[in-house]
Amino acid sequence: MKFKKPQPYLFFIALSLFFVQLAFSQTGALIEKRGIVVNPVDRSHLQSLVDAGTIETEGYSDIVINMAGLPSATNRKAGVVGAILIPDMPPFDEAFHKWGILPAVIEVTADVKAGETNFMAKQKRFDVGFPRYRILLYNTTDSNMTVAFFAYRTRQ
Repeated sequence: MKFKKPQPYLFFIALSLFFVQLAFSQTGALIEKRGIVVNPVDRSHLQSLVDAGTIETEGYSDIVINMAGLPSATNRKAGVVGAILIPDMPPFDEAFHKWGILPAVIEVTADVKAGETNFMAKQKRFDVGFPRYRILLYNTTDSNMTVAFFAYRTRQ
């Protein structure tokens, strides 16, 4: 039996359909946040980072995070799309909101080349140190990005 090489446009169609449905799920170990529009904003502009909500991690020992996305228009400038997780509890939330400090950061990034039609970060595993994390997104390209963020929580 001879297999045909997958066509690149099929991947693009599948990824597009994946992002058309706006979804949020935090049941069981898998957390999905889809359809998040991230405008161009530098990582250092803390007050402009896109707030994508929180992740409950109480009782879990590890978290594996990943993200993928699509530009809303052709991006002419290469850049990075990133997700930063900060503890969502005092005094860490106060340090972020009042003083503009990113405390105890967990981060995943994806390099996006100019003209690329999609991106995917390499998944990363982290130890859970806090019961809840806030997700903050940034995008250093010149185009809005529609992002899907995934977190898988595990217990040991």
